[in-house]
Amino acid sequence: MLSLAGRLILLAEDDALLAPLLAEMLAEAGAEVLGPAPSPAEALALLARARPDAALIDLHLAGGMTAAPIADALAARGIPFVLTGGAPGQTPLPAHPTAPLLPKPFALEEAISLLAALIGRG
Repeated sequence: MLSLAGRLILLAEDDALLAPLLAEMLAEAGAEVLGPAPSPAEALALLARARPDAALIDLHLAGGMTAAPIADALAARGIPFVLTGGAPGQTPLPAHPTAPLLPKPFALEEAISLLAALIGRG
């Protein structure tokens, strides 16, 4: 598995079963996990306190909220991110058409590989 050693990764995921699994896999790859945040408000609060190296964010969060505010905040800070959910070939956030998208279900190794590549460890 690729290494995310020493990297801080923001995790925005509201699925109560998937969030801890993703956090565990990121930690096993060496990352320090910021979150998981189940809503845009919680993710933005985390971003106000720390600067992650990259982020893994679900498109659809708690309460029917989208990941757009998180993606906008990350992009404004120059922090790369991977989106999860959506459909293959979809451009789910028009303001971020080049953001990598992993349709669910996805292989955890694929998410780690994308994150590592985005932060220059791939």
